[in-house]
Amino acid sequence: MLLAAAVLLLLFPPERYAFYPRCPIFEATGLLCPGCGGTRALAALLRGDLSGAWRLNPLVVSLLPCAAGWGALRLWRGEMRVPREVWVGLGVVAGVFGVWRNL
Repeated sequence: MLLAAAVLLLLFPPERYAFYPRCPIFEATGLLCPGCGGTRALAALLRGDLSGAWRLNPLVVSLLPCAAGWGALRLWRGEMRVPREVWVGLGVVAGVFGVWRNL
């Protein structure tokens, strides 16, 4: 599934194709949510454009290696459940980032 998503982003860049979903928060309020630009940032990363991806959404770029490493460690240990503290921490980080990017 991840491979299919990567191929889709490479073959149909979000900058040129309008079938990707638009952010309902941005559409309703004009404010950038913590995930706004995330799809375009992933597409930029797949093309090897780290600085472009960072400009689009630094949160996604920062969390990808952390999530991949943490997920690999959990999988290696056989622990599939994500602890509640991790979800709360991610929520706090995303909330702070969402406020910061709209200042």
